[in-house]
Amino acid sequence: MVQRQFAALDNEAFVVDLSSPNLAAGSPIINNSSTPVGTIFSFIGGFEYQSIVLEDTSSQPEIFNDDR
Repeated sequence: MVQRQFAALDNEAFVVDLSSPNLAAGSPIINNSSTPVGTIFSFIGGFEYQSIVLEDTSSQPEIFNDDR
């Protein structure tokens, strides 16, 4: 098994851009799975990232599987 480490940022670090054809400009990501395709986001600096470590249960390095 391999440990994989990711950096995660608060959803408020990404807001809908003024040029986006979808959603209200300036609103944060709430649920990315229901965000309309084509929505444009801008990154706002100053947020601390959180380190996330997952155990990869796959025996193949090119496939990620957390088995959860």
